[in-house]
Amino acid sequence: MPRVRPSLLFAGANPPLVQLLGPGSEAEVQKMATAALWGLAQNAVKVVGIAGAGAIPPLVQLLRLGAGSSAGLQNNVLMYLAANDDNEVTIAAPGAIPLLVQLLRPGSTADVQVNATGALSRLADNAGNKDTIAAAGAIPLLVRLLQPGSAAGLQTNAAGALWSLAEDADNAVTIAAASAIPPLVQLLGSGLTAVMQEAAAGALFYLAMNNANRVTIAAARCHSGAGVAAGG
Repeated sequence: MPRVRPSLLFAGANPPLVQLLGPGSEAEVQKMATAALWGLAQNAVKVVGIAGAGAIPPLVQLLRLGAGSSAGLQNNVLMYLAANDDNEVTIAAPGAIPLLVQLLRPGSTADVQVNATGALSRLADNAGNKDTIAAAGAIPLLVRLLQPGSAAGLQTNAAGALWSLAEDADNAVTIAAASAIPPLVQLLGSGLTAVMQEAAAGALFYLAMNNANRVTIAAARCHSGAGVAAGG
């Protein structure tokens, strides 16, 4: 991750940085502007100002264009911005959700997928976004990322996204049909992080509201530590 100068973290940097995301800037300039916004977005107070300066549409556009190695930076910024309830709608409006779902497919790096699943997990807190995420084909891709061999952060974010999506009854059926229950049960095992266990338990809580899913959950066996990724 490029270093961000501390002076950029003060008020007033947002509008010029957002301007540099536009099509008139060179790719390297866009990348560094995105990196600076990433540094700003880690401060929850500044998230509103970044969105207010109009950063979200050009970030989504750069993601759409597949702007080379900076794609990870763009969805990283969007992940932080999605922590704000109003931004959940603003990020979805220009079509960010299908783009983020595409990043879950094989071929993306683990870091890119961690950020994409993190963004989708936060976006799925919005009821309308739940339908859009499911319609974009995210559920089977998220279930695949639960499997042993995925990085621990990726498993945690994927379980968190499924937790939010499973609150919708139709999604709960789709999630179970994608064979999510056995790997979610494995993520309850001892030796795993509390955040991972909470996300898996939350997903299973909503899945268990379906009678057929209760039977599958009860039949699943948890092997302690089975969800830990190698080296993760």
